Amino acid sequence: MVENPAFDSQTKESLGTKAVNFGSKVELTESFLNAILKSGIVESILSVAKAKEDAKLAKTLGPGKKK
Repeated sequence: MVENPAFDSQTKESLGTKAVNFGSKVELTESFLNAILKSGIVESILSVAKAKEDAKLAKTLGPGKKK
């Protein structure tokens, strides 16, 4: 929960309040973190990030310049 949030416009698309002014703090339990690690989502995120990095590298090198 953010106490007294300030938005940039009436559509509330972008929060203008800085994180230090939220007034609340999220505390994640050890069991919650373990459940996330066991779910496989971390591996999925890492594989997507690696694929994006590989695509960026391939674009930089261009065709025929692979090492």
